[in-house]
Amino acid sequence: MTDLAAIVFDRGVSPADKRRAARKWLRRWQLSRLPSLRSAGYAVSRRAAELTAVIYFFTPRGEDFAAFEFAVLQTWRVIGKTPVVIVADRAVDEAERFREAHADFVSVQIEPSLRPGDIRSMTADCIERLHRRFETPYCLTIQDDGFPVSDALDRFLGAYDYIGAPSVRDVPAQYIVDITRCACMNGGFSLRSRRICRDVAGQWRFWRRFVDQSSPSYSEDVVYSQICCRNPLFRLRNRFPSSRTARRFSLPDFDGAVDIRNPPELPFGVHGPTAVWQLASCGAI
Repeated sequence: MTDLAAIVFDRGVSPADKRRAARKWLRRWQLSRLPSLRSAGYAVSRRAAELTAVIYFFTPRGEDFAAFEFAVLQTWRVIGKTPVVIVADRAVDEAERFREAHADFVSVQIEPSLRPGDIRSMTADCIERLHRRFETPYCLTIQDDGFPVSDALDRFLGAYDYIGAPSVRDVPAQYIVDITRCACMNGGFSLRSRRICRDVAGQWRFWRRFVDQSSPSYSEDVVYSQICCRNPLFRLRNRFPSSRTARRFSLPDFDGAVDIRNPPELPFGVHGPTAVWQLASCGAI
């Protein structure tokens, strides 16, 4: 058990304070591992022609690039060196130096519509322009707190058009959502085909008029896995996994509601500070 456990399992600590403490832990954990990742050599992935990693950098000014560099290098460590696109709201010296150091694999795209710290600006880009960000058949969206942890890419690449961590946690609920096809899958760490990215951009021109984009429940992953699925043809054209399969794809962050004494089977990836902490604390990563 780590010092963070006392905060995570304390019912008197608010979810917001738990998230802040977990993010501080994650930054320390990433910085402690970054030197070894920087000095490592990475073999080119045999999937390099099929997959591009896309990461968005639009943090409030003053935050450094280190956690995002960690996510990219961790991705290469697990699945091999693949093309990476950094979509940024502004030019950042650290990101440019990283691009220059890995010029054959890393590109930076400046997107003026991204606003620092505004998740809705990234949501709009993922819906309307993600299909323009990469040219390979698939993209893997990664984050500073969402990245691969096991070499299980082959289980999912080519099998689905969209897959992320499931929104449901217990077995009875996952059967219900699989039957009704109403599950939302997290987009922060997700695998998407270029086909579905193009399809969503086209569908959104119709659906946007019916969606309250100011609602707290509005997000790009809801558009991908729920709103566009209201069109039966969209659902037929694109392949989605069951919740059980999505659970094997990624371990999500449950706002500290984890138990490191009962670690799950190691998934392909992880998304969220307490999810990373859970696996690190039990020695799984």
